[in-house]
Amino acid sequence: PLCVQGCIFKQRTIIRGPYLQLVGFPELSSGPFQYNGNDTNQSLIDKKVKNEVIRMSKLFCDYARKSGYFGILGIDYLWDKESGDVYPQELNTRFVGVTRLLTGMQKDIGLLPDIAVHAKEFGNAIVNKRFIEKEHNTGAYTHDYSHIVIHSNESRVLIVQNYIEPGIYEYKKGLFTLVKRSLFVEDMGPNDVLFTYSAYKDSRIPPGGMLARLILKQSVLTEGIYKLTEEKKDMFAACKNFLTQPL
Repeated sequence: PLCVQGCIFKQRTIIRGPYLQLVGFPELSSGPFQYNGNDTNQSLIDKKVKNEVIRMSKLFCDYARKSGYFGILGIDYLWDKESGDVYPQELNTRFVGVTRLLTGMQKDIGLLPDIAVHAKEFGNAIVNKRFIEKEHNTGAYTHDYSHIVIHSNESRVLIVQNYIEPGIYEYKKGLFTLVKRSLFVEDMGPNDVLFTYSAYKDSRIPPGGMLARLILKQSVLTEGIYKLTEEKKDMFAACKNFLTQPL
């Protein structure tokens, strides 16, 4: 699965992506089609597929504008890697999962985030002058980013034993150590983990229920393969174990 964020203004359209959606990883969910986040790793997506996704996305955004819709439009696609065909799946007329990640990425490299551009366009907002408003693409980023949603992959109800306070953590040898009480990607080191959400202690998590959300300044995928790296598998297992096992 691929996703695009379209920004529809009165006189112009901005297309971000395509980016990979993370689906079908048993380490992150028992549901084969449950959304588990996004990854900006472009090594799997060939130029022909990118161009076709962008072409279709512009058509959808133009149609939405003519229909009177303005703002962020999330567009999901299914890509058949064997045939090379790309199929539109759905349109989401709202902020989408990749919006969170893009906002952090754009601030991290000093670009005006798309949601701030929207606030200026439709609400006359005043934004921080340190951010640069300019067109950019995946080439503007010097490394990959990922937004991960960890769900329960158990067939039973889990009782949350420990809470992870949102913030920036260092991960070493199966342990997470809080290093900054910040929720901003720009404050992360290259190997840090930003927890944006954790299930609360004593929560009852049903099968497929959400345990945690986190952001990394790295891809979680093996280069050129739609497969989690062993290092990231260990990290996600450690997160789940900390939340669900008594200390």
